[in-house]
Amino acid sequence: MKNFRACLIMAAALALPACGEAPKPEAEQENKAPEGGPLEGYVTVDRLPMPNDPHLVEGREVWAGTCQACHGLGEAGSPKITDKAAWAPRIAQGIETLHEHALQGFIGPEGTMMPERGGNLALSDQQIFAAVDFMVANSR
Repeated sequence: MKNFRACLIMAAALALPACGEAPKPEAEQENKAPEGGPLEGYVTVDRLPMPNDPHLVEGREVWAGTCQACHGLGEAGSPKITDKAAWAPRIAQGIETLHEHALQGFIGPEGTMMPERGGNLALSDQQIFAAVDFMVANSR
């Protein structure tokens, strides 16, 4: 529960604009993870490529509205999107396991916590699967 609270606090803090810091124009932002490493800093949806697959487009929208708060920074032990090293052992478990953890919630071996439905109980199973698939597609 402590990690979930930390994630919620981080999400609230990230929702506040930074004092005097203007965002980089989209053209200046790096949209690809460096070879072997994740994107630097807080990864927002506008820094990720737009997929062609409608299922992944839906996942991108869900990720932006629900998952970005924790998975954009890798907060509270969550794997940061684009962090291939953090995602590799999770992906190796199989997509069905990742879907189940996202649907049902999961407490990891180090006490990290994935809340049920990413903390958004209004999401359908299809939306959850799409968001997970989007994160995996951007973290391979």
